[in-house]
Amino acid sequence: MWFKNIQLFELDDSFDIDLEGFEEELKRFAFKTCPTHELQSKGWVAPLGLEDAPLVHVNNGCWMICMRQEEKVIPASMVKEMTQERIRKMEADLGKKLRKRERDEIKDDVFDSLVSRALTKSAQTFAYLDTINDWLIIDSASQKKADDLIALLRRTLGQLKLRQPDLQTISTVLTHWVVDNDYPAELVIEDHCQIKDLEEGGSINCKKQNLLSDEIQSLLDGPREVVQLALSWRDQVAFQLTADFIIKSIKFLEIVQDQANDIASETQQERFDADFSVMLMTNRELLERLLKIFAKAQVAEASEAASSQTSETSVTI
Repeated sequence: MWFKNIQLFELDDSFDIDLEGFEEELKRFAFKTCPTHELQSKGWVAPLGLEDAPLVHVNNGCWMICMRQEEKVIPASMVKEMTQERIRKMEADLGKKLRKRERDEIKDDVFDSLVSRALTKSAQTFAYLDTINDWLIIDSASQKKADDLIALLRRTLGQLKLRQPDLQTISTVLTHWVVDNDYPAELVIEDHCQIKDLEEGGSINCKKQNLLSDEIQSLLDGPREVVQLALSWRDQVAFQLTADFIIKSIKFLEIVQDQANDIASETQQERFDADFSVMLMTNRELLERLLKIFAKAQVAEASEAASSQTSETSVTI
C-alpha cells in the first residue's frame, strides 16, 4: 500500500481513543451499498480489502483506515433531454404552455425516475492516524476528498479537532530556491514546476525543463512565484510540493522499494504490512524534515543569523 499523495493534519491534544474503541466506532459507520432511492453512500471498509478484515490496520503506531464512496451517475444532459420531451408532450396534450412550477415538478419527477436505475461509480480514500506524531495523513491531492474523509471521521468519533501545520509561506520559499539556486542539500530540484502570475492570475506549467536555466529564470521576473515544485529527497522519494503543503505524485524510489522487498512475505496481509511499514517510516522522516525546513521558526533563526553576521562585520570594520 503506497500512498501517492499526502495531506497532513495535526491532531488536537483532545484526541483520545483506544484502538478497540476506534474499531467499534468505525463499525457503526461501515460502508453499505447505496440504496436505490439515494444518490450516494459513504462508509468505512477494511484497508486490507479482505472480507472480515479489521477496519483499522495497525503498524508501528499508525492506524490505517479507508473510506469508500459510492455515487450514482446521472448525466445532466439526459435529465434535460427527458424533461424537455415530457414538457413538449404535456403542452401538446393540454394545448397551452406550462408554468415554471409545473416544469420544475416534471424535472424533479424525471430525476427521481433515473435515480433508481442509474449506474454507480465508487472510489476509495486511504488515510492513517500516526499516533506517535499525532498526525492524520490522507492519500489525496483533492481538497474535497480530504474534506469528505474528515467529515465522515468527525461523524464517526463525534468530534475531531485538527489543525494544519503553522508554516512559512511555501510559495515564497520555493521561489527563492529556484531563483537563487539555494535549497537544502538533501533535496534535489527536478524538472517540473508551476509558476503563478500574481497580477494576472494565470499560471505556467514548466515540464521536463532545467528549472535553473535562463529561460525559466526569466519567467520569474516580476510579480510571479513558484506554487508547485518537483523535488526528490535523499534518492528515496520523488514528489511535487504545492504552496498549500500538499505532497503530490509521490514515487517511492528504488532504495525504498528494495527495503520493502527485502521483508519476507507469503500472504497478502504480510505484503501489505511490509509495504505499509516501510512507507510510514519513510513518510515520517520526510515529513519531519519538511516541517523543520518550512517551520516559521526557520525565519526567525535566519533573521538572527543575518543580524549576528552584520554585527560581526560592523565590529571588524
